[in-house]
Amino acid sequence: MENFYYSGQLKTRWNYKDGKLDGPLEVYYENGQLESKRYYQDGELDGCIETYYDNGQLKSKGSYERGQKVGPSERYHVNGQLKTKNHYAGGKLDGPHEIYHENGELRHKGHFREGLLVD
Repeated sequence: MENFYYSGQLKTRWNYKDGKLDGPLEVYYENGQLESKRYYQDGELDGCIETYYDNGQLKSKGSYERGQKVGPSERYHVNGQLKTKNHYAGGKLDGPHEIYHENGELRHKGHFREGLLVD
């Protein structure tokens, strides 16, 4: 299925299977740049998810498994420098946590366990 802006530019593209989201879901800015791409299986987020700034620069990336955030997750500043780096397990922050300044210098480093900051 597809949805469009009044200008005629593609806004959203997605698929349904048995009445549930299934496969890629793509959202676009009105300027035609990809805003986000995520994958669904049987109505739940499942797989890689990526978001972008309206200039096409990567904003964030991560993964979901059966609706829960898992594995590495990264966010980026508008200039392309890494902003945050985390790890998820079972939908909760779990593992190393890093925050960076726009110039790429490390600002903060910590560690999460089951959603709680432990150091």
